[in-house]
Amino acid sequence: MIEPNAEKPVASTPIVDDSVLSTQVGIWQFWTVRHARFDPRRQWDELVSGLQLFQRLATEIFSICPGMLIMFILSKIWRGVETAVLMHLSSRLLRIIEIGLLEGHADAYAIYMAMASRLSCVIFVAILKWWSETSVAALETQIKHYYEVYLMRARLQLDLTTSLESDSQARISTNDAWSAFEQVAEFMAEMLASASQCYLIIHASRSTGGPLFALLCVAKPLLRALTLQNVWSKVFLVNANNSNLKRMQALAQLTSDYYREDCITGNLGPHILEEYEKAKERLGGTCTDDFWVQYGKRSSPFLAIISAILGDLPMVYSAVNAIMNPTKFSVASVAVLQQSSTTLRYSLESILYKSTAFQRNIIKLKSLYAVSESKNKVEDGDLPYPRSEIVHKEGMAFELKDITFGYPGSKSKNNALEKVSLTIKPDQLVVIVGANGSGKSTIIKLLTRLYDPTSGTILIDELPAQRYKMTELRHSMATFTQDHKLFPLSLYENIALGNPKAASDEEMVANAAEQGGSLGFIKKLESGLDTSLDPRNNAYAMNVPNDPDHPLQKQKAKLEKKINISGGEQQRVVASRTFMHLNSGKVKFVAVDEPSSALDPEGEFELFRRLIASRAGKTMIFVTHRFGHLTKHADVIICMKDGAIVESGSHEVLLKRDGEYAKLYSIQADAFSSGEAIPTA
Repeated sequence: MIEPNAEKPVASTPIVDDSVLSTQVGIWQFWTVRHARFDPRRQWDELVSGLQLFQRLATEIFSICPGMLIMFILSKIWRGVETAVLMHLSSRLLRIIEIGLLEGHADAYAIYMAMASRLSCVIFVAILKWWSETSVAALETQIKHYYEVYLMRARLQLDLTTSLESDSQARISTNDAWSAFEQVAEFMAEMLASASQCYLIIHASRSTGGPLFALLCVAKPLLRALTLQNVWSKVFLVNANNSNLKRMQALAQLTSDYYREDCITGNLGPHILEEYEKAKERLGGTCTDDFWVQYGKRSSPFLAIISAILGDLPMVYSAVNAIMNPTKFSVASVAVLQQSSTTLRYSLESILYKSTAFQRNIIKLKSLYAVSESKNKVEDGDLPYPRSEIVHKEGMAFELKDITFGYPGSKSKNNALEKVSLTIKPDQLVVIVGANGSGKSTIIKLLTRLYDPTSGTILIDELPAQRYKMTELRHSMATFTQDHKLFPLSLYENIALGNPKAASDEEMVANAAEQGGSLGFIKKLESGLDTSLDPRNNAYAMNVPNDPDHPLQKQKAKLEKKINISGGEQQRVVASRTFMHLNSGKVKFVAVDEPSSALDPEGEFELFRRLIASRAGKTMIFVTHRFGHLTKHADVIICMKDGAIVESGSHEVLLKRDGEYAKLYSIQADAFSSGEAIPTA
């Protein structure tokens, strides 16, 4: 239910226990751990841990491209002292000119040398900047590609249960590794810049109380450091819980290509816009900034006023000192001191900002490396499969003992399966039937080890399923379900990846395409098996006239476009991928779960006929809510209802029992035999 009013920030209230504090800030709800006292040991451990992570990152980057990394670091070191060096050279030139004006004659040689020094430095800075713009981009690309592979490897190892957890590392990207390294390097450069500016200020104002002037320069940044509200130093959990914003995001998502056909055929455009406006109005002025931005905002301008006053203290100091000691001040020294104080304040404030970014990046690095350290929920074993060629000449045998299972995060009051016991013999053809939500597909997901049961035991060939290596076990399993997707690759690869080791065998791929029923429509495509349904173009047009005769419009028309194929054709491609796996000769178990919903009757019949024809040496389980030739060919039919097995047996036996199976069968059979019409309005 959507609240009629925008959700407003509320006062902090303890939840669960008095060590956890809940705070609503804008659209965000924070849960923070309240520490009773400052713990320097914890702070030190976190700093050491952060530096170790950065050292690990730097070591890995050095192994990728050592030469470019060294140049990058040297450029950052120079950047730290660059401003101070240029300012020192400017100060030197101004003083020579000022002395010349006071004495009535200029030292031309000294001026030329000062100008040459400054000009040489400026040229060097320009060359270094050019190098950074060209070479650093290459360094960034190499680092991102390295960590792309790292993240891909880590994510591909996650099981389904672990990947669906709310705290999964889905938000971590390759940008995090580069930005963490770059921003830490920037932080070090700013530290060096501040130190060089402090030295320059003290050196330039030795005769006018330099240390005091330097202290006034750091007053404003020091105040900010002492009063900074930094969420990254806290132990926290945060969640965007504003229902109005969530609804706006969901409605905006409906405008994507994924929902385009439904929106067009349902004429949903006006309704989506109307509902979006309603949700936006209810959201009102609730701030939607990122949580770290909102957490740092203050409710009073008092500190901002004090900070502004402190920022002007160096100027006040210079003015007062010029009045009291006019002979000790020169125009050049005043200009240099003023510019130095401004630069120093900027550097110190930048350090404060980047120290926060440093903490934020350390958290990102922890998350980055935690991806590869995530432990899967589904238990893996160490036994190979098959254990021996003699034992496994037939298909897999299964035994389910008192299996209870509920999907992680499910809001249902009932389990998907409840105390299910079942024995499936090798080489049997088993058909599981039942109404939607009866638990048919759940059994397949447990047998193929996508999930582990909440309780109970699953035996595969008389041993617990958890004892086998999952990678080897899945080589011996072939699945064909309604949940399988087309890959964003060519149709050839979509089929070939059913057996990656034979991906280069074009004859085997073509044979699998024919068995799955996809070869016919694929041959009609211009590029055949090489066709990519989504060419993933990244083309952008800017200021191009909407004229089809314009040369750029013609060029745009030549670009490869997305190809839409029917749902039945998609299922045929997935079926071909399954046959590619079946033809590997290693499969001992085939699980087929409602894969033919988009196929015509002839296509469905041919698919099942070819699957059944390949059953030699394999155990097969078909999940369906349709009754036809499958149930008549089944060795065993299992009828399910509300997560339990209500009856099992052959087609003839179950019809004689006149139970749940007979009722479901009669509903479908009567539609073709009784001639009874469906009531109309």
